[in-house]
Amino acid sequence: MIKIILTVIFFVGSLGGGLYVVHPLYEDYQVRMEENEVLKEELENIRVYIAELREIERKIEEHEEEFEFIASALPEDHDAPTLFLYLQNQMDAHNLTSTSDFGDFSVDPYVIEESEHERVKEVSFSLALEGDYENIKNFFGEIEQVARVMSIEGVNFSSSEGPAGFGEETPAGAVGLNVEMSAFSY
Repeated sequence: MIKIILTVIFFVGSLGGGLYVVHPLYEDYQVRMEENEVLKEELENIRVYIAELREIERKIEEHEEEFEFIASALPEDHDAPTLFLYLQNQMDAHNLTSTSDFGDFSVDPYVIEESEHERVKEVSFSLALEGDYENIKNFFGEIEQVARVMSIEGVNFSSSEGPAGFGEETPAGAVGLNVEMSAFSY
């Protein structure tokens, strides 16, 4: 009988000691399983995110030509001399004379609705043109077709009957005008 009692006491003691050792390990196991589930969710979210990024990359590649066109419309550098050379060539091609000094221009951050956009730059300048109406119209048609984003802020006309703002009379049939323009770069 003593053997049975000792066996029962030993068994209960072992069971209690085993629970004392096993229970913290079981709790640690439970915590690790919960962490594992959280990590599985995070991994799945990362997989979905990567799949979305791949889809965006595919769409960007699909529209690469459009992005190149946009990049040409908003060049990285304000490059005023190239812009002014283009305008001078267009004026020459359309038989327009100009008294503009392209040295007078400003490059400032673009401001819209009182918010300054550091990365977008605005090049502002003036043109004083003189020529016949048809040539001026064609000049502005060319400017309108250029891929680069340009804005005409204001135009002041004068006819052949009065001063063109150039210090002399405008020839008969010619139109004189002063144009305030802006071009943008990113």
